[in-house]
Amino acid sequence: MKRFLGISALVAILAGCGGGGGDSDGSNLAGDTGGQITPTQTSYSITTDGSNSNYWLDIPLNVSLPDSTQVIYLYVGSDKAESTNVSEVSLELIGSTPHAGIVFDSVTSDFSELLTLYFCYDQSCSKQVVGSPVDVYVQFDVSTPSISNAVDTSVEVTARKDAPTNTEYTIEIPVTGVSQNTTTLVSFTNQDGWSTTLCTYNDAKDTAICNVEEDSFSSRTDAELNAGHRYTMELCGGLGCVDSVAIDVSYVATTIPTATYSDAKSVSHISSWPNKVKYSSYYDAIVVLSDLFNSPELNIVPVDGSPTITVPINNEENNETSDVFIDEATGEITFVIGNGGYIDKDFYVTRVQPNLATPASSVITSVPVAIDDIAGSHIALVGDSLFIEDHRLVYEVDITSGTIVRQASFANSSYLPLTMTESNGNIYVRYDNNDLGDYKVLVERFTDNDLTTAPVKTLAYSPVDRDSCKRMFSFENVLYTSCGERIPNTTEAATDLAVQETIPKPAWYTENNNAYRVLVGIVKLDNGNFLYAEESEESCYSDCLIYLTEATPDNEVVAEYFAPTDLARLSGLMKADDGSVWLAGQKADYSAFLAKLVQP
Repeated sequence: MKRFLGISALVAILAGCGGGGGDSDGSNLAGDTGGQITPTQTSYSITTDGSNSNYWLDIPLNVSLPDSTQVIYLYVGSDKAESTNVSEVSLELIGSTPHAGIVFDSVTSDFSELLTLYFCYDQSCSKQVVGSPVDVYVQFDVSTPSISNAVDTSVEVTARKDAPTNTEYTIEIPVTGVSQNTTTLVSFTNQDGWSTTLCTYNDAKDTAICNVEEDSFSSRTDAELNAGHRYTMELCGGLGCVDSVAIDVSYVATTIPTATYSDAKSVSHISSWPNKVKYSSYYDAIVVLSDLFNSPELNIVPVDGSPTITVPINNEENNETSDVFIDEATGEITFVIGNGGYIDKDFYVTRVQPNLATPASSVITSVPVAIDDIAGSHIALVGDSLFIEDHRLVYEVDITSGTIVRQASFANSSYLPLTMTESNGNIYVRYDNNDLGDYKVLVERFTDNDLTTAPVKTLAYSPVDRDSCKRMFSFENVLYTSCGERIPNTTEAATDLAVQETIPKPAWYTENNNAYRVLVGIVKLDNGNFLYAEESEESCYSDCLIYLTEATPDNEVVAEYFAPTDLARLSGLMKADDGSVWLAGQKADYSAFLAKLVQP
């Protein structure tokens, strides 16, 4: 016997009305006849997995009511009387999709129910809309979801052994019997052994998509990679866990080849700081400024195998040296050196004209310069002027007298260090600027290299990473940052500086992670391609990975390989006039490494 459910009453207040709510008696109705409300469908067969004990059924309605209608009441009756599964009703008549909403509780097993919908103009339902009452039959078939037998229980994951970022991949689990309103989800315990990841479904709800994130291949031992990993994927919901499957993951670690070397040279010391070792066409040799604390010296190492020429610099203690500069027209070698104390030093601009026949007779000229420090400083040489960075200051120093010609202040520099480089006879300065916000930096060029004047060229941009990009240097009319950004320089007044695509990056590189490779050197090979040398971290020692990447001028990778294993820190990548490529740096025990590259 069908029972009328007074608790299942709802008031729909129509647009433009001031009509009442559930306690209205309907006496304020402007019109209570005419119109019609009918369901577009009166029978529903619903299949659900029972994981959600509540089920919301939308019943679309055809509605035609007088414009004067202000309030419609909905009552719902059920043939199950007080045993009805209906717990809540709603009515929406405003908008393009009018519908009645029915919420069923305890949908955990098969059942059917015949509902009677009453659409009324008044609260007592003495005035019904045409088409009311109307019966709606609802049949629920509750199935138990499961993991399909078609699931692939073996997954193979391939990644580079040197990849520093977490390993990410997807496992797909086919499922059956999962309904659209399901709360049953596939989940698994992560690699850490305690946290859980919930998978998502595709639109058809027949496949669970599980995103897996694991430790990087580079952080795992060979034994751990060989052992693989087993995940237990569980299908659980309101009815508990109803199914599970074991997925065995195997790992394939790939690698790139490793270069070798020949013609190893013996020098006393090579700094880990770049630019203290350079190739000179004038000497057809590698020039090394060996900044030993107590006995700094210049080593001129001919690439043709002739004996190394050593020029002692001084016998002072606690020496500290800057980048080295070579005048290819005269062979004069210029640098800044400090000595006399462990912390407080006296600094000198030193110029050396080597005597190759009698190194001890080399002409060494040193003039004092009134600066405080050169440790980690960025220094550039243009003509007879050295530009020396000291925090937010840049000194222009005459190399013949040591006089500070000009002192430029970059007081709005917000993040140290300020960096400089010379290109085509122009000084370029790169620094963070407090006034720009958004972690932007400026690259500037100045008229006649007068850093105290307004810049003639300015580029403001957001680097991919402030720490990784903080060093800048130049090669063949292009400015490079240490994270591989490329900024072609220009002397044309109408051409602005602009950031190009970075040099080629590995597959794991994104601008949102810290897996930047630090650019240390560039050479142009005889075939027209570029060879880029990068270290795996900015501050790494014996744990550095050193990458060499050959790429076309269009930035397409030709080859990628590791530097020779004996090289632990890279200080210089150079190409001699005969086309040979040379690597300089330190071994794991900090002894000097200088040798010719042999590509794999």
